[in-house]
Amino acid sequence: MSLLLDDIRPDVVTNVADGYEGHCKLIVQGSYSEEVVVFPNLEEAKSAATAAVEPVVGGYHGAEIEMTTDAVTHETAEEWLFLD
Repeated sequence: MSLLLDDIRPDVVTNVADGYEGHCKLIVQGSYSEEVVVFPNLEEAKSAATAAVEPVVGGYHGAEIEMTTDAVTHETAEEWLFLD
């Protein structure tokens, strides 16, 4: 299922099934590169995606959230955005 999260940002796309409670992969697109990070849950991925597409905070121009079984790379959105 792919839908735009208008209540978050129209430039954040999620491909996460309703009721999913596992790890979520966030793929963000910059001008010249793509970055992939994994959060423990959808809530953290949404927080990170929202901030990532803010010009002043993250500066990325697009973000996609997917379900994954990959290992968590960051526990919180703040850890990824401000401590890396």
